Amino acid sequence: NGKFFYERGEFKFVSNNDVKSDMSNTASGTKQIGLIQLLLANRKLKENSFLIIDEPEVNLHPDWQYKFAKILVLLAKRLNISIYINTHSPLFIESIHAFSYYYDILDKTTYHLAKESNDNMFDINEINESNLSEIYSNLGQAYMEIDVLRLEKDLD
Repeated sequence: NGKFFYERGEFKFVSNNDVKSDMSNTASGTKQIGLIQLLLANRKLKENSFLIIDEPEVNLHPDWQYKFAKILVLLAKRLNISIYINTHSPLFIESIHAFSYYYDILDKTTYHLAKESNDNMFDINEINESNLSEIYSNLGQAYMEIDVLRLEKDLD
């Protein structure tokens, strides 16, 4: 917990107990959320802006993925910001969906799934809200394999 600020050409972090540290000594998950704070504070991220975030789940504990999803949905709602997210996290997608529903912006929330085609290219398909299971099954293959592994062990 704390705040980010810009001082003498460098980004700094000050914790709630007033300990200052360089951005390089701050956890990468914290940096990601702090960057949003700095963009807002410096009016680089404002009403009707757009934001692109690649893999927001990286280096974030699942609880923080959930909280970060809430922050992004609230930004989208309150500032009408278009947010483009590339993620491999079913939890992050589910959190975005749940908060979009809770804050009444499902009509502004779209999902896309990149699938490899036969010619080693990717097809980008829009996935509607009622078919999110297609994304979850695509990203959750490892969970299914873990279940199979457990079943195989139980059958022995």
